[in-house]
Amino acid sequence: KICTAWDANSQSDIAQSRSDTSSLHSEISVESFVELDEKALKKIKYIVEELIMTEKTYMQDLQDIVMGYMAPMELCDDLFEPSTVKDIFINIKPIGDFHLNFLEKLDEYKKDLDLLANCFLTKESEEGFALYNEFCRKVPRSLDLIAGMMKDPQTLQFIQDCKQQLNHFFPLSEFLHRPIQRILKYPLLLRDLQKYTAGTKYASCIDAALDKITGVAIHINKVKRVQELESHEILGWTGEPLLEYGVLKLEVGFSSLSKLFLSKCSTI
Repeated sequence: KICTAWDANSQSDIAQSRSDTSSLHSEISVESFVELDEKALKKIKYIVEELIMTEKTYMQDLQDIVMGYMAPMELCDDLFEPSTVKDIFINIKPIGDFHLNFLEKLDEYKKDLDLLANCFLTKESEEGFALYNEFCRKVPRSLDLIAGMMKDPQTLQFIQDCKQQLNHFFPLSEFLHRPIQRILKYPLLLRDLQKYTAGTKYASCIDAALDKITGVAIHINKVKRVQELESHEILGWTGEPLLEYGVLKLEVGFSSLSKLFLSKCSTI
């Protein structure tokens, strides 16, 4: 007997988790930001609203993955091995736990740019963003597992049922790209804040937050680059994972050589 993906309790849990984050956002008062001209105030209000609203959307995506896919698969151990479920979802639950608290802090401090920026600088945030190192390293295998599972009719039907119950347009594999996409979005938002707070009392804290999250994003990009180099389509690499040898040191040089090689090939 193959267990079904959802029951009434599962649907209730998802509805509750979405309700928990939907109540966090409230109107941002630009009057609380001093030393800024009218144009800067409007821009900052928009950026802070975008930061919080996109964080809220991301949090809902994480909750949907955990409650809508991972939890039903954990309950269906006659179809999914516990080790397989762990390999698919990696550490998505701790990431979700971190971002729930992170979203609450962003919402709490949205009227004070210093405190808002400091959300990126706390020890808790450093540990939370460090979770992405493991996730980024292991997500290629996760996606391969999902692709393989979709070839089995029973597994395919189960995952499609989860997707339908969540009213998702995109498949699970697309949602497992969201964490990396989110990390790479933070520097863009903070850079916008930096532009409109330059020369004000808020500048130093915004700069520090941008430096911190940019370091995280750069590391994630290096991990992704090494994974690209490992792929059979590029190098035919069959040895140990390149990440075992450390981070990529000559990314720019390799990129330049690649362009030169491709330009030479095009003339042959």
